[in-house]
Amino acid sequence: MPMFDYRCARCRKLFTRIILKDPEKMTISCPECGSTDVERVISAFSTKSSQKIHASSCGQGGFT
Repeated sequence: MPMFDYRCARCRKLFTRIILKDPEKMTISCPECGSTDVERVISAFSTKSSQKIHASSCGQGGFT
């Protein structure tokens, strides 16, 4: 299910909503103050995996 992050323009609360239909056709309201003046923000992406991930070295870590 798609999850979207929003920030309230009135109280600045950051919250997440699970959206089952087109978010442009929905009225999203702040759970803190009830305002519908909210903006969608870019959220972090995460995934769950059963495999171990190993980091690899990419040079000496400095910038040239």
